[in-house]
This record gives sequence, C-alpha cells and structure tokens, in this order.
Amino acid sequence: MIDARHISLKPYIPEFKYYKILENEFSSKSLRELYSLSAALFQMENATESNINNAVSKFISILEKELDSELKRDFIIWLKEKFRRMKLNIKANTIDELKEALPMFETRIMKAFEKVKLEGKTEGEHKSQLEIARNLLDVLDVKTIAEKTGLSVEEVKKLKPPKKAA
Repeated sequence: MIDARHISLKPYIPEFKYYKILENEFSSKSLRELYSLSAALFQMENATESNINNAVSKFISILEKELDSELKRDFIIWLKEKFRRMKLNIKANTIDELKEALPMFETRIMKAFEKVKLEGKTEGEHKSQLEIARNLLDVLDVKTIAEKTGLSVEEVKKLKPPKKAA
C-alpha cells in the first residue's frame, strides 16, 4: 500500500496482514458454542425472529462481565442504534437498564420482525402483480388489466413498452 520510491527503502516499509472475519460464514451452532463478545455480536447480527431475544440476552450477559466501562458504553450505544433501526426506542444507558428493558422489548422486537416480513410479503405480491400485468399487456386492455391485478391504470400504463418509430 506504501510505494517505495527507491529499492533501498523497501525493508523499511511495513507489511500489513489482516485476518478476515466474515460473520455470516460462521454456523449458528459454532456461534452458540463460543462464549465471546464477538460471537454473541455475530449471533445478534444474524438473528431471526425465533432467536433474537436469546441472542440479545447472551450479548448483554457477556458484555456485563466486561471490565472496560468505555467498551460497555460503546456497545450499549451500538445496541441502542440497532434497536432504533428496528423502530424500537431504548432509553437504557447501563447494562442493568438494558437487562430491565429487555423483557419489555421482546414483544416489540417480535412485532418489528413481523412488520419486516409483512413488508417483504407485500413487496413480493406487488412485484407479482406487475409481472402478471406485463404478461397481459398484449392480450387485454389497460383498464381490464388494472381491474384484474389490483394495480392502478397509471401503473399498468407505465409497464407498456415505448412505441418504436417506424
């Protein structure tokens, strides 16, 4: 990464090596067996609705044993941000407050997962409607396609390919 302008300087240029960790390449079984902050973090990042509560609880219990208060604070901030992105507002600023808040948020965490699933399902249904409408364009008129697919006339019109000039 650092260019040596002269060959005699080459021995003084540091060589950096790194160890790549891909969290999604760990099996869930191996992550469950590891009892470390990073393993708990990876579990939480890859959690599903069925195991998110256990993953967060494990993460908090491991974090609780951490001696470095600055590290604890940073992870609490990170966890609060993760929950904020899930549309959950956590006011906790300490491990104890997080532990107290967790049972209250279990239901809300599940609802957040349900909402994401529903949004994905709705998006999939809409894509399916668009595909069906596209396939019917050469056989039915725009209004009939809109009625049959549940799309608006405007959406169906947008699916029509532009007419080529003769």
